[in-house]
Amino acid sequence: MTAQEVKRKLTAILSADAKGYSRLMQKDEVGTIQTLNTYKEVMANLIRHYYGRVVGAPGDNVLAEFASVVMRLSVLSRFKKNLRLEMLSYLRTAGWSFASVSTLGM
Repeated sequence: MTAQEVKRKLTAILSADAKGYSRLMQKDEVGTIQTLNTYKEVMANLIRHYYGRVVGAPGDNVLAEFASVVMRLSVLSRFKKNLRLEMLSYLRTAGWSFASVSTLGM
């Protein structure tokens, strides 16, 4: 590869965060942080399961990359299904909801 050549890699990006995080922190800081850590752990496990890589997790955000858009969408679908399960139902009861942004880039 010469100095003029550029190696490109197509990557599917997932950025997910908690909606209303500031409001939840005002209501219950300790409980919010504990819940957020649970949320991040569940997301990180799903990301790894679908061959993704967690790039970072600042604040209430989880940023991940995938080689496939299908895998990224699978994570979101599975996470939403988990929210309906008893395991994560307390998140919805406490007023938690999640937003995600996706992009495909080189």
